[in-house]
Amino acid sequence: MAIGYTFPVEKEMACAKSTLSVSAIHAQTVCKKINGKEFLKAKKFIEDVRDEKVSINGRYYTKTVTEIAKLLHTAEANAIAQNHDTEAMKLFISVSKGPRLYRAKRKRSFGLAMKIANLQVILKPFVKKQKKTKVEPKKETKKEVPKEEPKVEVKEEPKSEEKVEEKKEEPKVEEKKEEPVEEKKEEPKVEEVKEEVPKEEPKSEGE
Repeated sequence: MAIGYTFPVEKEMACAKSTLSVSAIHAQTVCKKINGKEFLKAKKFIEDVRDEKVSINGRYYTKTVTEIAKLLHTAEANAIAQNHDTEAMKLFISVSKGPRLYRAKRKRSFGLAMKIANLQVILKPFVKKQKKTKVEPKKETKKEVPKEEPKVEVKEEPKSEEKVEEKKEEPKVEEKKEEPVEEKKEEPKVEEVKEEVPKEEPKSEGE
């Protein structure tokens, strides 16, 4: 029975599918990690798990990862053949249980069911979202205008119409110094005391 894809395949898509002898449960665990991612990132992740550089829940799922890596390589080759750019493609991968088969006659594993899983890979182109660089509006640098100091109006006093005549230097007149006049002190008048001279009495002749 042919296995169909999960959604219709268009011309711009690349696809690949395969029935692998791996556990469907393991395949689902691995595919959940890469489904819906960019193809190149998903491919690198699978290669890192295969090389045991990265683990999935502490396990490497070596057989499952190896088979999925081969399927991704096939899908990439189909995309390149169709001239698709794998860098701009997303990976969509789905897993389903395969047909129930039993092992051939063996001593120990006779009659045991085989682990089989169906895998589908579709690469779908997408438009890369360009990182929007926020264009900051240019801040207008305001030129600092020097603040004009308030003008103080000086009121001019009305000039008096009278012209100030220039003082002519008058010739200096030497002032005669008046000599101080000595005041004559009035001497106190001494009253002359006239001594009365006793009149000599005429001598008498008898004497």
